[in-house]
Amino acid sequence: MTALDPGTLARALLSIARERLDPQTVADELAQVTRILASVPLLKRTLADAGIPAEERRSVVSDALGNFLSPVTLGLLDLLIDENQVHTVGAVADVYRRLLDEDRGVVRARVTSAVELSQVDVEALRAGLAEKLGGHVVIEQQVDPGILGGLIVQVGDTVFDGSIAGRLRRLREELETPPPANGEPSPAPGTGTAPATGTPPAPTGPSAAPPGE
Repeated sequence: MTALDPGTLARALLSIARERLDPQTVADELAQVTRILASVPLLKRTLADAGIPAEERRSVVSDALGNFLSPVTLGLLDLLIDENQVHTVGAVADVYRRLLDEDRGVVRARVTSAVELSQVDVEALRAGLAEKLGGHVVIEQQVDPGILGGLIVQVGDTVFDGSIAGRLRRLREELETPPPANGEPSPAPGTGTAPATGTPPAPTGPSAAPPGE
């Protein structure tokens, strides 16, 4: 059986949603389905079990989720059940949301802080990101005391690490990097490689400060 591409499914789903209802409704429903399947492993295993007839699994979806899902989202789940690819619903949801954000000029920023940010801080950060990135910025907060302080901001695949933990890590990497071997004589031809010159390589971890810092 050929695997269905989450991107293709998400684009088709968005096209159908535009015709039949508010596309945001489908985005919200997909997010809710993803959370439910993650929190109820038995339901996820049941829907993904190819040994159970597809009709029975569709009935399970109708009984468990039918009361709050639109026909568009139910249709996607029916298709994934028929193709035994319910495990891809999270990937479809991610691509769908990204496509919808692009349509609406929305930029999502995942912000990690050691403590929960105040509303004033969130608005200041949103304004700074909007100035740099353009569009309407949506802040998604998460708290991780392990970063000690500062912020880690992720926008798409780009990470701005301005956390105290990140700064300490970069400092440690710089201290552990051996200095260039200036002044050492070059080995005779054919006896080895030339000594390293210039500056040591930069640390490989993310090192940019968060926008607005």
